Order: sequence, then structure tokens, then C-alpha cells
Amino acid sequence: MIAKLQISAAALLCLLAVMPASAAEHVEAVMPADVHWGNAPDFTLQTFDGEELLLSEFAAGRPVVLNFWAEWCPPCVAEMPLLQAAWQDYGEDVQFLTLNLEKGRMDPQAFMEQRGIALPGALAENEVGMQYGISGIPATFFISSEGNVLGMKTGAFVEDELPYILDAMLDYEHRLQVTD
Repeated sequence: MIAKLQISAAALLCLLAVMPASAAEHVEAVMPADVHWGNAPDFTLQTFDGEELLLSEFAAGRPVVLNFWAEWCPPCVAEMPLLQAAWQDYGEDVQFLTLNLEKGRMDPQAFMEQRGIALPGALAENEVGMQYGISGIPATFFISSEGNVLGMKTGAFVEDELPYILDAMLDYEHRLQVTD
């Protein structure tokens, strides 16, 4: 188990080492989630569509991008189109879930729909944010198909970086399948 976690940290660090300079200079906060090594905390929430969601079941054996955001957070809103594009490009291989930490003036689903964002999402309790130890938003966690936190990023994505991270996640997943 520890060896697999070390491999996942190495995979994310290798990704950062080979990123083009334009993307790498913006990846100020992508790092192995040292506080969260091991299994990603599981939780049950009600989705924006009213369905009950258990993270481990939602993952369905695929890696997960778990994004914490709030309506009042300009960087959160600014990165949503990038998350939407990544979901459209990688959605067959990677699950995406957005968790709104605080309901603002608008219903979170209506807020997203108004901006053309159709990502799966739920209104999260503060407890879920505390389980993940987030200290600021947006905060995005990268979770393996085995349910391990591979890394996290605090702050908004810029255009180039999310595809690089997702490609590294999928490469890691492929290597897991080959060694199993």
C-alpha cells in the first residue's frame, strides 16, 4: 500500500517536472496531498438533481476529480469552464464531481446552468470540507480508482494544466492495471 502511494506521488511529481514552462509556472499549488495520504474520505450527499450520492459508488472504479467551490468565489467561477471542458474530454475515463460548500444567493445548480456548466455536483456540508482538510477554495482533489488521494490543488486552474494532470492520472491508472 505504501509503495503504491509513493508511486502516485512520484507520478504527480514527474508530471510537474515535464510540464511545459507556461503551464508549470501556473501550477503553484498542485502537490501530493501529504495530509491526506491513503483513502479519500467517503461521504454521502444529495446531488443537485436530488439523488443520493456515495462517493465510492459514484467513482464506479474510475479515478475522480473532486472540486470544492462556492458561488461567491471568483476563482472558483473562473475555472468552471475549464472543468466543464475537461469533463467533456475525459468524462468517459474520469469521474468529475463539484461540491458547493456554501449556498449563495442562487441555487447552485441554477448558478451553474446559467453559465452553461453541466458538471455533476452536490451541496456539501462543511464536514466534508473538513474531512478533506481544505483551507481555501477552489480546492481540487485527484483520487485514484482505488480510492486513494493522489494529489490536490488549491487555487484556480489555468487553461493548460488540467489536461496534463488528467493525462498523468490516466497514465498512473494504466500502470496500476498492468501491474495487477
